[in-house]
Amino acid sequence: QGEWPQAELQLHKALEVRETSLPKNDWRTAHTKVILGETLTAMKEYERAEQLLKQGSQTLQDTQEAPDSATEQSRSALANLYRQWDKTGKLDQLESN
Repeated sequence: QGEWPQAELQLHKALEVRETSLPKNDWRTAHTKVILGETLTAMKEYERAEQLLKQGSQTLQDTQEAPDSATEQSRSALANLYRQWDKTGKLDQLESN
């Protein structure tokens, strides 16, 4: 597990700051959720990761200000999660969208 728990703690703090200081659907908050989701995936906390990755990905897709790179990162992070989690049908569903 290494330094992942420390990264998770720092990302939770960053997310809290962004949620209280930025507008509700700001892409930077969504991107922080994606990074936290990637961290949780690395820690094999798949259900928690999925929730954050879905939330972040949806906001990034719906927000014109979001950089394409952040939106692509969110899709890649979800695909990686489902590959690791081996959740039947989730990866196929994601790729068909």
